Amino acid sequence: ALANNIKRIGAKSLEAINRILTGAGKADGVEKGREVRIDSTVVESNIHHPTDSSLLYDSVRVLSRILGANRLRFTNHCRRAKRRMMAVINARKQKQRVAAYKDLLKVTAKTVGYAQPGIEQLEQRGDLQSLAACMELKRFACLATRVMEQCRRRLIEGQTVPAAEKVVSIFEEHTDIIIKDSRDTHYGHKICLTGGASNLILDCLITEGNPADSDLTLPMLDRQKDIYGRYPLKASFDGGFASKDNLKKAKSRKIKDV
Repeated sequence: ALANNIKRIGAKSLEAINRILTGAGKADGVEKGREVRIDSTVVESNIHHPTDSSLLYDSVRVLSRILGANRLRFTNHCRRAKRRMMAVINARKQKQRVAAYKDLLKVTAKTVGYAQPGIEQLEQRGDLQSLAACMELKRFACLATRVMEQCRRRLIEGQTVPAAEKVVSIFEEHTDIIIKDSRDTHYGHKICLTGGASNLILDCLITEGNPADSDLTLPMLDRQKDIYGRYPLKASFDGGFASKDNLKKAKSRKIKDV
């Protein structure tokens, strides 16, 4: 119950809770915010490793589940979709892989096609449960369409799909693609943390996308002024935050040691 309710709390609410805790630490003399250490890390989403084939299969499976649970007319292609996904995984030649992908795309498109009349029927029913199912069906149909599009662009048209346009999970669609140190790829969110001398976490920023650490230096310092009403006297950063311009601007904020 605790875990399920924590997942319902949004980023803004979590930030507000942290501000209350920081205020309590300041009032009790635990943390004055005069010395800070700022660094970033990645928190991964709870998803399986994303591949186009697994995302297409997920789309077929989830849409079929919603259609079946609401007694809507459709043909269940889950077994066929799973076989095609496994064929993609086990294909030894590119020709075999492309053929399996094309059929998987065909099956996914058929399942998405069943969703539209299903949405219309649910809207006509008009009861609260049907409207909730209608919204869910619309959401997953839209995500499935995006997954099909990115697969076609990559596989059929030979395009490189930008990370910002990719869907890496239909369950946690907010997930960003984070490339760390130009080699490790993570799927989740980049967060920037500010710690105080007492080891209390003074601030946590959940970023959009994958901004460079050097772009976060000044915003994180400015957020400290919002929290404590003044800049810290001393601030320490990881090397990725460093630049001559950042140092100059941090000093202009009358931070003694940077």
